[in-house]
Amino acid sequence: MINKLKKINTPLILGLILVSIILFIAIYGYQLIPLDPFSTHFSLPKVVDGELKIDNPPHDPNDINIWGTDVIGRDVFSRVIYGTKLTIQLGLLIALFRFLVALPFAFFAGFGGRISSKIIDIFNTTFSAIPALIVSFIVLGLGFIRVMEIESAVIAYIVVLTFVGWGRFATILRDRIKDILSKDFIKGEVAIGKNKFSIAVQNVLPHLFASILIYYLIEVSRVLIIIAELGVLGVYIGVNKVNMDLINELKIDIVPSYYPEWGSMLSSARYAITAWKPWIVIYPALAIFISVLGFNLLGEGLKIELNKRNSKFIIFLKHIPYHLSPRTYIYQIRTMKRYKKSVFIKTAVVVGIIIYFILPSPKSQFDIDKEQLYSHVEELSKEKYGGRKLGTEGKEIASEYILNQLKNSGVEPLFGESYIQKDSVEVNMKTVQKVDFYINTENKNVKFEFKKDYNLFRLFLDKTSDTTYSGEIRRRILSYENYEKGNYDENEKYFIVMSESRRYNHSTVMRLMEEKFIDGLFFVMQDAVIRSYRDIEIMGPLTELEKTEGFFGAMDFPVTQETADILKSYEGEEFVLDITLEYIDKYDVKNIGGVIKGKDSTKPPMILACNYDYKGITNGLEDEGLLYNGTSIATNLEVARVLKEKDFKPDRDIYVTFFDASITNKKKGMDAFRKSDVYENMSEDHFIMFLNYLGYKDSDTLFLDTSLLFSDNKAHYNFTKILTKRGKELDMNLKLDRVAEPMDGITNMNANGSSGISIGSVNDITRSKADTLEQNLKIIDEEKLEKQAQLIIDAITMYNYELK
Repeated sequence: MINKLKKINTPLILGLILVSIILFIAIYGYQLIPLDPFSTHFSLPKVVDGELKIDNPPHDPNDINIWGTDVIGRDVFSRVIYGTKLTIQLGLLIALFRFLVALPFAFFAGFGGRISSKIIDIFNTTFSAIPALIVSFIVLGLGFIRVMEIESAVIAYIVVLTFVGWGRFATILRDRIKDILSKDFIKGEVAIGKNKFSIAVQNVLPHLFASILIYYLIEVSRVLIIIAELGVLGVYIGVNKVNMDLINELKIDIVPSYYPEWGSMLSSARYAITAWKPWIVIYPALAIFISVLGFNLLGEGLKIELNKRNSKFIIFLKHIPYHLSPRTYIYQIRTMKRYKKSVFIKTAVVVGIIIYFILPSPKSQFDIDKEQLYSHVEELSKEKYGGRKLGTEGKEIASEYILNQLKNSGVEPLFGESYIQKDSVEVNMKTVQKVDFYINTENKNVKFEFKKDYNLFRLFLDKTSDTTYSGEIRRRILSYENYEKGNYDENEKYFIVMSESRRYNHSTVMRLMEEKFIDGLFFVMQDAVIRSYRDIEIMGPLTELEKTEGFFGAMDFPVTQETADILKSYEGEEFVLDITLEYIDKYDVKNIGGVIKGKDSTKPPMILACNYDYKGITNGLEDEGLLYNGTSIATNLEVARVLKEKDFKPDRDIYVTFFDASITNKKKGMDAFRKSDVYENMSEDHFIMFLNYLGYKDSDTLFLDTSLLFSDNKAHYNFTKILTKRGKELDMNLKLDRVAEPMDGITNMNANGSSGISIGSVNDITRSKADTLEQNLKIIDEEKLEKQAQLIIDAITMYNYELK
């Protein structure tokens, strides 16, 4: 009995078990987790026994969050399980690319190539003298890498960690190849006239295969260790999209990573230890430990088998390429009687794979009418709506259109007997009513176009009425180069033309603004900034511009490179900025809502939500806001129409809502909604599905922002699983990523007790680009919009779900 136990290869068995479990979790982790890995958990303040109780994260392990939560309330268990895929994927890919680089160099060096051998020695020696961790920390810590989207960051990690690690891998392979070449059977192959290539492929590679697998597994564990070390040092994969307003509000010293990856979760180690919240880092550290142990044990177990004489396991591994070869399969079919079992197994696997890919997905219960859907988008693109700007006739016409569509669909009013909720909110909006920016020369005026050639952020203007700011600014043009040379008249007033702002340090800018004859700067900015929508800050009346010397009291506004070049070509000439801003302090919002009654109105309702106002059309741009919310309005209307037309009776009430005043600097339509009787009487387990940026032609991905979910509500997360599952069945590329911005109304709703998701064709990074586009019919894809609308209606109608 004891002898039999001694013969058991324990490391191999344990390694196989651990690695199998890890790979299973990596593949099916999303289906295994009970809570969303991005969602937060902030309990609203409560009065208990006369005392105000505020329960902010991190939360200790409990019945819901079995491993506790991190500093912003995200479930640690879900993040560790969900992060398995990304972490193990990195380990496997980086080890694979190290192998792919190392193998050809090792073969050339093993067969006597001096140059290849020298290159291997250089890389191996260099990253032995200078630890790979230090080089990786420096390179991967560079700013441009740290702000990469996750897909680009994965590539960056693969490149850098392959570069610093392939030399040692190649050294091991080279020595093993030389050992194989020294065997007697190789001498026999040379004697019969085989060339080096044939020997390498037919003799060396089969004998090397087991060794490659062993060293590859050990290399994976090495990669996982360096990823963990980088994480502890604060270098982790992907741009951090955590809401900084939330971090400031919580008054914590660390910014946890956004993406769930084990190494990045260790970046909170110092906080977890000093604040005695060990669960934040113990579990990701344990996951890394178990994974490293599993891959090492599997590698060591295979090495034990390799050293055995006539090991059946190693013989099997060496024959894997042979068994997987299509030629072998064809030969076995021809000699069926001899290989009946093998042919049966292989055929069953092939048939299973074919069936999996050709099996049709479940048919939708109700189909979206693409023509009807797109007709709403086309309607909102008409000139009469004027960009649906607050306080304009066009926005009122849009509200009437939405209202009529709800009535025609048979949707019941949400606000008692009315579809409309009105309330006055403080919006504090300043929008450009008229602007002229030109160079006044003797021969002609050189004019520039707002949000095409320049933008405006901070101005000095006079308040000419309760609703307007206006003024005219005239200054001379001076280039930074001539300022440095002293080529100017101190009795004149100048604006200096600069290059990109990042080329100048803070002290340089401060020195410029301290000059009494300099009243402002033109900075070269990227087109995305020039086209962006931002609030214009009024620094004071025009009279103060003459006296201002500090940077924060001076004017600066961005221009394109082309505009900067034109300004420099007219150096010494006078430019004129004549501008009128419309100011809205308070606004009577007009939210629109209908309800599709369910079987049980006491259940938490589902809220289909979108905004319906836009920023208006400026300077004749064909920008109707169709991507921002035009397609979302159309989707909401079409979903409501189909549900009523097909007489679908949901388990719960479905609210179809259209919110006003989304583009404001303070309160929004959603803030007004929170004061309504509907909201106050609503179950706290209500679920919001907020739509925006749907049907974008240049995006092949639909993003689900689940960071707006509450991490203690399993039912809400299960609904996002339904969306993800149906998306795959509809052959859509769905991705969990951030969509909502801190200034969005849905973010504020979430902060005040509403759980839900935001759905769009852009994430927070690509959204900034989309906001600079002329959002007309040219950038909307009918097919993509139809599929996205179909996903929403399928999730509502085809599956059983609870929200509590």
